[in-house]
Amino acid sequence: MAKRLAVRLGMRFIKGLKQTTGEAIERERARGFFEDAADLQRRCALRSDEITKLAYAGALSSLGVSRRAALWQVAEVSRPLGTLYETLPLSFSSQKSPLPEMSVIQETTADYRATDLTAGPHLLEHLRPAL
Repeated sequence: MAKRLAVRLGMRFIKGLKQTTGEAIERERARGFFEDAADLQRRCALRSDEITKLAYAGALSSLGVSRRAALWQVAEVSRPLGTLYETLPLSFSSQKSPLPEMSVIQETTADYRATDLTAGPHLLEHLRPAL
């Protein structure tokens, strides 16, 4: 089986993510892997907009979730459900996301919106057959 290569971009490329946030994530990551989005948010004291930016940029893929699944998990940890829902037995993270997975074009577009670049194929690569 061929070895799969990956390109990882630094968190400094994510638009709107503060340096102190990136440093907090780096510091906590050195102490151990993150279990899930809730663990990341708790250990790094991330605000709702910060963890959402990370999920949208694909930075949570190391947790074994797609971007849409990460966004679904982030919705739970960044916005408390309140007392009306606290007795429900299931949480968002234990449910499969009802959001459709992003297409490859949507992922590339998300890369450009989140970081102004992509480590994947150029947007025109997806459109070339139709041109």
